[in-house]
Amino acid sequence: MERIIAWEVEGRNAGQAAGKAAGRSAGQADGQDASSTSAKGQWLLQMAQSVLGDSSTCVVDFPATGATKDRAAAFCQGTLGAPVEPRLAATVMLVRDHPAQGMEVFMMRRASTMAFVPDAVVFPGGGADKVDVREGSLEATWAGPSPAEWAQRLGCDQVTAAKVVTAAIREVFEETGVLLASSAAAVNQAAAEDQVIPLVAQEERFWTLRQEVESRRLPFRRFLKQEGLVIRTDLLNPVAHWITPACEPRRYNTYFFTAEMPMFQVAKGANSESVEAGWVTPCGVLSMFARDEALLMPPTIVNLMQLSRARCAGEALELPMGRDVLMTPVELAAGEYVMRGVIR
Repeated sequence: MERIIAWEVEGRNAGQAAGKAAGRSAGQADGQDASSTSAKGQWLLQMAQSVLGDSSTCVVDFPATGATKDRAAAFCQGTLGAPVEPRLAATVMLVRDHPAQGMEVFMMRRASTMAFVPDAVVFPGGGADKVDVREGSLEATWAGPSPAEWAQRLGCDQVTAAKVVTAAIREVFEETGVLLASSAAAVNQAAAEDQVIPLVAQEERFWTLRQEVESRRLPFRRFLKQEGLVIRTDLLNPVAHWITPACEPRRYNTYFFTAEMPMFQVAKGANSESVEAGWVTPCGVLSMFARDEALLMPPTIVNLMQLSRARCAGEALELPMGRDVLMTPVELAAGEYVMRGVIR
């Protein structure tokens, strides 16, 4: 991602709480003068005040350079050709409460060899698999809101909703080992006795099975069936929807969710796509970005700011579905192009 240097805001009324969160997001310590904050930190502070405002609409410009600039220019001039169809994807912001640090989110740094956003710090997530969901049996491995209910929440058809929700839970399992699932027997017993449904225990052998699922040697649906498990769709909370700019060669139609880290499970970043992983505070990651210590993509920046509104994991699970963003190439002046996102 290129350095963010341009921004424009409509409706900049942000409350006192939002402004305080914005200061934390920019890496500005308590009592530190705003003038000592870096240029990028000041931009984050201004952006956060708008993104976190109750009624603001942000228009944010991300400068296009290099090959991205060439593609943006060709798109604006009508010479790029038909855009690539975006691939359906899901991303999960796995959160937990830390007694000293407050609310934390699990993030990973992608390997430099990755074709898509190498070296970026990201949340667990990825594209939907064709074999994740089969029409006619959408609810066979579900516990929680139905595909019809999810379709209404996400504003899409039932098959798309089923694919997105299944992908979200599968990707978390593949990339962290965390399994948001329960045994089918436990679900039935809890329903009969009106009890809380217990999550499946994180067995040691699941780490080996996780590798099988990640490599696609073992389809996720088959894994669930052979283990007698159902995914817990009630543990996901949708918060955002982003679509990659039409000029990009790799495009994703991504839904973002929050989910609380289950008790008695451990999140690990040992997967084929990342080189390091761990728990961090949303404001801490934004501070790293302000100091050029972390590479963040536009959706990650905005979603981290959204997370900074939550004082605990419980509040993160109640964040509204209010971010629907399509990034678009725009020519500002002769030879100057940006990727513009309208954040509502």
